[in-house]
Amino acid sequence: MKVIWLGDAGCHTGFGRVTHAIGERLVRDYGHDIHVLAVNYDGDHVDTNLKLYVPTKLVGHDLYGQSRFVEMLGTVEPDVVVMLNDPYVVAKFLFRNNWDKDRILLQYRPILAYMPVDGTNQPTEWDVVKKVTQPVVMAEYGHTWIPEAPLALHGVDSDTFRPASEKPLVTSAGQTIRTKREAKKALGYDPDGFLVVRVDRNSRRKDFGATFKALVPVMKRHPDIQVHFHCKWSGDDGVELPPLLSREPDLAKRF
Repeated sequence: MKVIWLGDAGCHTGFGRVTHAIGERLVRDYGHDIHVLAVNYDGDHVDTNLKLYVPTKLVGHDLYGQSRFVEMLGTVEPDVVVMLNDPYVVAKFLFRNNWDKDRILLQYRPILAYMPVDGTNQPTEWDVVKKVTQPVVMAEYGHTWIPEAPLALHGVDSDTFRPASEKPLVTSAGQTIRTKREAKKALGYDPDGFLVVRVDRNSRRKDFGATFKALVPVMKRHPDIQVHFHCKWSGDDGVELPPLLSREPDLAKRF
């Protein structure tokens, strides 16, 4: 089966990991031919059985490769299209692609839309997405928006993510971690304190500023709370965290 896959690939992102984990298995175990319009891929060599296409080849600022999609449909002639992305990106390809004014994509069925759902009161346009695609959700919460959608949970690398009590972790500094308390201490936090951790990319849509704003009054009421943001502290697409924290100098040392 020929598949056109729209999603991150050839890069170190969460969606990229999902693309390779699923796509490589589809090639290896089932013999499918997977062509990926690879978001965040710059053309460097990647050891993969997937066929990767640079999204910005025709239009430099076209991050998602909307300008290439009709071309790929004609070249690959897929049996199915898989779209792994946020619902608003899927909607852009289906209804607001300036390079697909005739909505040729909608003529290629089936379209599998594998999407995260992380909020309520979705835009009405998203309701149309689930009518013209076969939606698949990534977590049980997705059923609050699409109760009839199949659920495909992401797998977990149990060698990396495992209970430290069963198999201790050893840090680069040689510290052995068997408990949550020891993990806090290794990170330089009060082992008996309450630690809030956020681990994701500091991007505009993830709004670290809103998280900071919500934490401030709670931290002022509870002096034992400390916060760990595992992300870049500044960047072109996200919040500049140092000046944000400077607004609350008494709390900044607890971040």
